[in-house]
Amino acid sequence: MSRFLIDCVDAVFLSCAQHPLFFVCMFGQFFSSSLQSNTLRKGYVVLLCLYMFCALPAKAQKDSTRTLQEVKLYAFPLRDYAVGTKHVYLDSLTTKQATGQTLAQTLMEQTGIYLKQYGASGLASISFRGTGATHTAVSWNGMPINSFTLGEVDFNSIPLAAVSNVAILAGAGSSLYGTGSIGGSIQLYNTLPDSMPHKISAQFYQGSFNNVGGQIAYTTRKKKWGLKQVFFAQNAQNNFSFQNIARFEKPTERQQNAQNTFKGTQTDVYYLPNSRNTFAIHTWIQTRQNQIAPTMGANLQTHLYTKAQESSIRLMADFKHTLPAQDGELTFKIGYLQDLYLYNLTDSTQTKTLLATFQYKQRLRHNLQFRVGSTHTFITALVDNYAETKHEARQEVTAGIQWQPFPKLLCALNLRQMWVEAQAVPFTPSLGIEYRLLKAWKLKGSAGRTYRVPTLNDRFWGVGGNPYLKPENGFTAEIGLQFAHKTKKTYLQIELTPYALWVRDWIIWNPINNVWTPQNLRSVQARGIEIQSSAYYTHQNWRISKGISYSYTKSTTENNQLPYTPFHRASLWSQVAYKQWFIYQNANLTTTRYTSLSNTDLLPSFLLWNMSVGKSFNIAHQKITLQFRFNNINNTAYQNYENRAMPLQNYMITLKVNE
Repeated sequence: MSRFLIDCVDAVFLSCAQHPLFFVCMFGQFFSSSLQSNTLRKGYVVLLCLYMFCALPAKAQKDSTRTLQEVKLYAFPLRDYAVGTKHVYLDSLTTKQATGQTLAQTLMEQTGIYLKQYGASGLASISFRGTGATHTAVSWNGMPINSFTLGEVDFNSIPLAAVSNVAILAGAGSSLYGTGSIGGSIQLYNTLPDSMPHKISAQFYQGSFNNVGGQIAYTTRKKKWGLKQVFFAQNAQNNFSFQNIARFEKPTERQQNAQNTFKGTQTDVYYLPNSRNTFAIHTWIQTRQNQIAPTMGANLQTHLYTKAQESSIRLMADFKHTLPAQDGELTFKIGYLQDLYLYNLTDSTQTKTLLATFQYKQRLRHNLQFRVGSTHTFITALVDNYAETKHEARQEVTAGIQWQPFPKLLCALNLRQMWVEAQAVPFTPSLGIEYRLLKAWKLKGSAGRTYRVPTLNDRFWGVGGNPYLKPENGFTAEIGLQFAHKTKKTYLQIELTPYALWVRDWIIWNPINNVWTPQNLRSVQARGIEIQSSAYYTHQNWRISKGISYSYTKSTTENNQLPYTPFHRASLWSQVAYKQWFIYQNANLTTTRYTSLSNTDLLPSFLLWNMSVGKSFNIAHQKITLQFRFNNINNTAYQNYENRAMPLQNYMITLKVNE
């Protein structure tokens, strides 16, 4: 506890030193051949039965009626124009169970997306619909945060404490969100706090392997002002025991060199002078120090240990003006990003980015609206392995139309053109359609062109960089069938989405004359099917919620499945709450993955089962919640990345105040 308080104080000083505005703010083929293990099959059946049991409405007992907390969902930016695409929210029930987790862990538990993790403290890179780590665009309040040098995001560097809301968008997103949105995009965003005078909340947790941390948040909302300030800190030794299969006789060892430390602060300030204007300032500042866990074979070889240090400063100012009669809006955003990465405290990579966006939306008729916008980005990269400091300017122009020709049909056309140093990249249009078949049934689909600009490392790496690379470009399409039914006590949604995508000029690094060089050599095809379902039931003192996410993915080049792309991924979760008690469980399955493009070596399937139990108390007008979380209950020994150990059974105890 004392260590957490020290880290919080450090976070405050970090914020003050690096961010002057802080002083103003103050604060279908489920059991296929991929499931080769009978144990996994039996375990999965048991968990499925348990899930179904938890999903059954319990008989309500007559007792005093109490208001249960709502599941809060918020519309992500450009929602009106993301017609025909699949999107999933991580709701408040989900995030409340994820104490002390990063976004990587939550996505693995709650979605069909696969994340490749280099050990408990290492890089977590995403594979969305069979694409690579650089093919998912990640944005924060509409500002892209993918690394301009690597092109990807480390999802282990995003603690859930730093983000309020998460939306996951699948499919053709280049016309809406720009470069890299080929497999999909992840939207992180913040919203205006609810109306309340003052609220201070906190949570502290202690877990296995010396995992300790927490967060403190202050929220207020008055007539014209809103403020949310969060401080968070975490330290995990990750010194768990594992069976080292890479050594003779497979001895049991403790994981070495895997400590992971976070400190940071996130601030949202809102000013609403009147009903038509909103000003907002968002900041997100954090540092992370992590030892990079060695491979199993090098676990005891201290001379091979490495570590990394990251610091990020993300600032944004946002202004929105609503036109008279709610017929449209004008939005301006300006943002600044600064990322510093030190490998072994010697190799330095630093990028500074200034970004400005403008968007104008207008409703022409009751069934027709359009938008136009532009984005200007200026990047400076100071990288030890570049011959010189690199400066790059990018411009983007976007436009879109949403049209509802008759009540059952909704269409959206989106267009984007981007220039990098005045050189045009592929023009990206997309079209989305939704048709209401019946009251509860909706048929939808989308298709569009996609692209990804080569990273700065691809083009300017000191030895091997290729400045003549072409942007990756391709085409993606999907069709979905959605059922949604809502009553006063229940809500049920099921969505089935087959998809296909093609990517040309895929960039890979190959050795040429003993020098690794990137080239546009590969063509990739991915196709699959996704199933997403969620349900809620409330009655008097009972609240039951459940969800399932499943994806089948076949992503090939030259008829071989891409490495670390599982054919099947599935997650099931359920929560039962009665009065002030709740029980939550999650089971997620990952089937076999090839570790090389030759498809000769593979990692076995694994099933993880997690559960948490908790109770809330009212003490001196304060709501106190005590939660016990048990991870990997079935004690599965597994690897997300070849030869990298992951924890076995572990636990976490959490104390929440006014959460």
